Amino acid sequence: MKGLRSFLTLLSIVALIFFSGSTPAPYFNKESVLMELVFNSLKYGHFDPKPVNDEFSERVFNKFLARLDNQKRFFEQKDIEFLSQYKTSIDDQIRSGSYEFLNATISIIEKRIQQTEGFYKEDLAQPFDYESVDSLEVDRKKFDYVSNDQELRERWKRNLKYASLVRLYNGLERNEDKPDSTRKDYADIEENARKKVRENHEEWYNRLNKQERDDWLASYLDVIANINDPHTGYFPPKDKEDFDIEMSGQLEGIGARLSQKGDYIKVVDIVAGSACWRQGDLEVEDLILEVGQGEEDPVDVVGMRVDHAVKLIRGKKGTEVRLTVKKVDGTIKVIPITRDVVQLEQTYARSVFLKNENSHSKIGYIYLPKFYSNFNSPDGRTSAGDVKNEVEKLKEEGVEKIIIDLRNNGGGSLQDVVKMVGLFVDQGPVVQVKARYGDPYILKDTEPGIVFDGPLVVLTNFFSASASEILAAALQDYNRALVIGANSTYGKGTVQRFIELDKEMDRLSKGDNTSLKPLGSLKITVQKFYRIDGKSTQLKGVTPDIVLPDSYEMIDVGEKDYKNALKWDEISATDFSALNAGVKNEIGGIERKSIVRVNSDPYFQEVRNNAMYLKGQKMNTKVPIYLEGYTQMQEDKKKKSKELKDKAKEIDDFEAIPLKEDLERMQSDTVFRAKREKWFKTIKKDHHLYETLNITSDMGLKNP
Repeated sequence: MKGLRSFLTLLSIVALIFFSGSTPAPYFNKESVLMELVFNSLKYGHFDPKPVNDEFSERVFNKFLARLDNQKRFFEQKDIEFLSQYKTSIDDQIRSGSYEFLNATISIIEKRIQQTEGFYKEDLAQPFDYESVDSLEVDRKKFDYVSNDQELRERWKRNLKYASLVRLYNGLERNEDKPDSTRKDYADIEENARKKVRENHEEWYNRLNKQERDDWLASYLDVIANINDPHTGYFPPKDKEDFDIEMSGQLEGIGARLSQKGDYIKVVDIVAGSACWRQGDLEVEDLILEVGQGEEDPVDVVGMRVDHAVKLIRGKKGTEVRLTVKKVDGTIKVIPITRDVVQLEQTYARSVFLKNENSHSKIGYIYLPKFYSNFNSPDGRTSAGDVKNEVEKLKEEGVEKIIIDLRNNGGGSLQDVVKMVGLFVDQGPVVQVKARYGDPYILKDTEPGIVFDGPLVVLTNFFSASASEILAAALQDYNRALVIGANSTYGKGTVQRFIELDKEMDRLSKGDNTSLKPLGSLKITVQKFYRIDGKSTQLKGVTPDIVLPDSYEMIDVGEKDYKNALKWDEISATDFSALNAGVKNEIGGIERKSIVRVNSDPYFQEVRNNAMYLKGQKMNTKVPIYLEGYTQMQEDKKKKSKELKDKAKEIDDFEAIPLKEDLERMQSDTVFRAKREKWFKTIKKDHHLYETLNITSDMGLKNP
């Protein structure tokens, strides 16, 4: 809050100039005021604002054009050359409230949209040649803008051919699964593939032709904000409520959080307990290609804005949505999901005992999907309170060691992190928070006493973020727990706040501002987290004490995947007393035993193979656009995906034992029992958790 207060104070000073009444009346149009508010909010409120200079201008120039035309299917090289006159003057336009670059860009893109609209109608009227060997580069960085109309025409034709090929392959595959009596011939399937592509483009152009100035303006302001860091952005009024599918479970839908990744809609989070979580096939990093309402023909969402895609995906409880997604390994899958209200029960902390033949002690396991808290009710459930209850339940049944699972936990309540660390450490600092101005302040556990003082393990992966990283880092710095997992966590060490620009204008300006509203909101990075040892969790995340193989370990995921992420740095360490090294002194022996097990485990061998495969797939950005080559590529991907799934079978020597209190509830509550039994089956296939159990079993043994 100190950082936010400092920001508001400085913005008030700016307001004395901006809203002093000395500016001529014509200046006070909505767009000028909006730009002024965004500019000053970023300049004075952002944790580390980028200098608004010629370099900033070039970054806005490049990013905005990429945002509008990610696959270079509209602009020609002469358009870029014409617009380049603004490349180093956008910073001056931002300061003056001018939109010359935006206006020029809108004028050109609207003409190109009108020019290209007829391309798909003509090209899709006849079958493509799917026999001639050919390929298409899909990484925009590896090809240039076209030089003339003829090259633009050819680029469209090749892209339409690829889109039709994908649907042709999917149609042929589905046809193979049908009874002989209902199978279609090749010509019908090929014609239907082109028909679907044509319908998708008709809808796409319908949306493009309905694009209003406010839409272009919102995208432009978002790019300006986003230059500062990936978590800062502008949200127009109509998009604010659609910015995110919150993890609170208040909305009816599928329960996934989505973001824009170029032309694609990417899944960035799965809400535990939600409809898609229970269905089980949708995963983080999936790219959504099409959205269908039940058995209706799907709508192509490639190139669609995320807010529009979300509107298609959301819907009433009990209705079905079918998502066609592209997996990380390149396979295409149709996932039917019955919409529902998020089941909050599944987002709460829960625990079991874990056992295998190597278990030498009673080991408890606490799964924490997120750091939740009911801020509207002092008596509401909190993650810290629930974890404390689970620890108490485990202690009543004689637990000796505990594993806390933070995999895929994207964070949440900061105050709960502080309280949770206090369950295992007796008073002291937990995390440092620094705003742009002033000294860092320290959040401390002030409650005396420890709930559990036995051996502790924290399990993480690449998608353990924010609050998860704070918990893992604090327990690691205190020598209180071993951290086990992928070679780093997500690396998000920043805090954002929403600034409602209508309220900000009213606060800074006296008088009637009704004619200027609504202005939208700005999400802005205002603070940064630091470990108690002074190191930032930003970008680097938390490095585990023992690393387990992970399929994502050879490609950039998490915060480091963003080129404009804030840098890693460090500040002074806090005054804290680390515990005696304890199990840290044994880590060498424990790790050696783990390495032997992992190296002999066929599953982990396949995980490493898959990591190499995914790295190669990311580097290979050319796709075949002939049927034989595309079919072979898809078959190879399906084979690779199946190899990993075949290794991830239930582990015979692995058991999840419910606690007595939960077992009693399972006997009387059939819904609860079904959910727990599904969870137990998931545990039995979890090889990373199995190895974590083995590592935990080795803790405290003599001569490990």
